[in-house]
Amino acid sequence: MRGPIICIEKNMRSGRAAWIGLNIASYICELVFLGLAIAVQISPDWAIYDVAYIGTVNDYNQLSRSRGLWKQCVTNAMVSSSYNGQCYALEPFGQSNTYNTNVQPILSLRTAINALQIITIILVFIIIIITCVYLILTWKRPEKFKPRTGQYTALGGGSALWFTGLIYFISLLIYYEDMSQENYRLDSTLTSARSAWSVMVRENTVYSPGGMIPMAWSACLLIYAGSIFQLISSALQQPPIELDQGM
Repeated sequence: MRGPIICIEKNMRSGRAAWIGLNIASYICELVFLGLAIAVQISPDWAIYDVAYIGTVNDYNQLSRSRGLWKQCVTNAMVSSSYNGQCYALEPFGQSNTYNTNVQPILSLRTAINALQIITIILVFIIIIITCVYLILTWKRPEKFKPRTGQYTALGGGSALWFTGLIYFISLLIYYEDMSQENYRLDSTLTSARSAWSVMVRENTVYSPGGMIPMAWSACLLIYAGSIFQLISSALQQPPIELDQGM
């Protein structure tokens, strides 16, 4: 009888190691996502506009700059200007109602991008806290919970992460749609949109994706990686129990 017992103990140890490893990998992905997502949200490096010298500077759109989700910052080093080193909000606070109805879709898309990304960050943080607490409790004190509580917790956490990954993915698609809409929806006072620039400025401005674009996609992939790790851990087995229980 001792042989089968030893075999069971070895299987339980290996299962416990796999379960712990998968959940740790999931939480690492989620924590790295939080760091990347927050950095991406506040960075002005989503789009780079390189502007050739076009004479007297009357507006910051005539200067090279980087643009984020909330603001754009002048990075010009070619000419001396009072705009150099300054950052400007894409939409000055309280002025969204002053623009014509033609550009309201642009404003709505910008709001949706930020709202969805912030919601995702908050949801992932909540998921980390709830699942981590429950998994630790069901592991350390299994007698206080139903046998599959920990397994269902990991399953629910992985599923919730998959859903939040979808939200973040949608926010990135909306970003590309917003950049496209800005090319033709015109309100001359919404100078952060390309359609409001003069013909000379548009012809002398070269757009390139900023460093935050690949970081944002990496953050999105990290959510799905964390989700997959947690789903696998839930399918592998229920959270481990102490080896001496029931022996």
